[in-house]
Amino acid sequence: MSAGDAGTSIIYVDTGVVVALLTPEERSPLALDWFEHCREPLISSDWLMTETHSALGIKQSHHGLSPQARQAAAEQFERLLQSGIELRSLDRGRFHQAAELLQDPALGLRAGDALHLAVALHSRCTQRQASMGGCSKPPPPLA
Repeated sequence: MSAGDAGTSIIYVDTGVVVALLTPEERSPLALDWFEHCREPLISSDWLMTETHSALGIKQSHHGLSPQARQAAAEQFERLLQSGIELRSLDRGRFHQAAELLQDPALGLRAGDALHLAVALHSRCTQRQASMGGCSKPPPPLA
């Protein structure tokens, strides 16, 4: 059964979780424990690649991540993608859906978060792991 089949629980993984898996952060132990015990299919979007490499660059430039640690994290990220997270392509419809999500100020989304959420909704994810505060269910689909 592949991610997306009826009856399958699917978790959408956001960049914050991946970066916590790859680099030392306060929430890294929680992220590592969650990932180790997770048995559901994991998906994200192609946007994860851009955001993750951006976060690694920011950590190197502003937060003391060494060039060697950045390279190791980037290599670990590639292994993670090969073995554990299915990436979904971004199409124009997801960008439009993200723009619609951004029209609701109550959601408090930034552009990248709205794009992740649009893919999660489109992929019919049952949960979205956006931070290590726990899984959250995506809001109901847009009308």
